[in-house]
Amino acid sequence: MRRYVDEEREQEYIDDVGFVLAAVVWFVFGAVVWEKLHDGVAVSQVVFGVLVLTAVRAIAVALATVRSPLSGPERVLLAGLGPRGTANVALALWAYIVLPPGPGDTLLSVAIVVVLGSVVLHGVAAPILVSRVDSRVAAGAWRQSN
Repeated sequence: MRRYVDEEREQEYIDDVGFVLAAVVWFVFGAVVWEKLHDGVAVSQVVFGVLVLTAVRAIAVALATVRSPLSGPERVLLAGLGPRGTANVALALWAYIVLPPGPGDTLLSVAIVVVLGSVVLHGVAAPILVSRVDSRVAAGAWRQSN
């Protein structure tokens, strides 16, 4: 593989290619979402998607951060606002293509609910959760300094 002499330019090029590829993934996902939402999404898939966004994610983060130095509020922030983006979309699209129509459709519908729900959750909950964690961290720092 050829390497550039200027590593900074090489890194910028890699970042640009990554951005374009992510944009293509989101464009394809948007087209598939448009089609799937016209077909409708089952209530059970929405319920499962909401469970993934809340309880399942919280349990996974709690288990993954057992030995970490993160505080409780920081873990809540990570569970609520952790990334569920391009990798999920790419894997869901790949599974939709590879799996038979029934399971592939179900998986894609749940992925759509999770990703769109995540966008809504981040937009609504992020300011609230960040301000709460920020105020608790600031209060803890103030107590330690006094």
